Amino acid sequence: MPIYNPPPTAVPTAHHTTHEVGGADLIANNAWTNQQNTFTVDQKISGNLALGDAALGTTNVARTDLANTFASGQFFSGSNPNVTWRDTSQAADLKIFDIVNTSQTFVIRTVNDAFNAELVRVLTLTRGGDAQVSRDLYEKGRTTPMGHWVAVPYSAGNFTAGGGGTWTVDAGDQIYYGYSVVGKTMWVQFQIAFTTTTGVVTSLRIATPSGFTLAGLNVPQTIYTNAGNAVGISGGWGTAIVKGDSAAYFSLGLDINTTVQWPVMTNSLYVYGSATFPLA
Repeated sequence: MPIYNPPPTAVPTAHHTTHEVGGADLIANNAWTNQQNTFTVDQKISGNLALGDAALGTTNVARTDLANTFASGQFFSGSNPNVTWRDTSQAADLKIFDIVNTSQTFVIRTVNDAFNAELVRVLTLTRGGDAQVSRDLYEKGRTTPMGHWVAVPYSAGNFTAGGGGTWTVDAGDQIYYGYSVVGKTMWVQFQIAFTTTTGVVTSLRIATPSGFTLAGLNVPQTIYTNAGNAVGISGGWGTAIVKGDSAAYFSLGLDINTTVQWPVMTNSLYVYGSATFPLA
């Protein structure tokens, strides 16, 4: 006859707490469903992986070791959500770019390797549409930042004359010639001294800085000269005009039509000024 131990009429005793979560002797190499498990070898799931009651299937799971294609928009939510790019080939504290949405601004920044210090706030965009960069802006493939001034190296060929005569500017005569560009607008400044004119000269021509082409807009602007027949001569100085009447150079004249002859002067003609020109 069957023997029951305990007898079937007895109340079952409570199971001991060993081999259970919270017990002192968890069974080694078993996975638990209600606490974190550490797997030391790869795991294979034959069916669908599910989160809650939703099966993820075999094609809609993002892989960390492969390129993934997302068929719909992705959301990063939370307090100050961010996305980080780490270039492991770079030197210490030069690896990380981070994009973060914080305090109603969208920020691109660099951070240190420990991710506990912002190094440079490269770009900040506000919800109102403002943009702030921490350093320089470059445009149109140019190698000089927008609005920075560039000194033009001296070249005798930058200085010519209209009307049949000559205008000679020696290396030491170019005290300053520089320009700055933003978009399609160029500002120039020049200070040319101790120059020489010979023959009939109706315009002094300064070549456009290399790589740029003026739009050829003939709007006259005022400059200063010590030419004896300059307009309003007083105390040795008077005014002349400058206009961007050519793609390759701008002209200095003693009248608006550049028909008045510049005086013949030897190592003594000065022209100073600044002007703004549209670029082609």
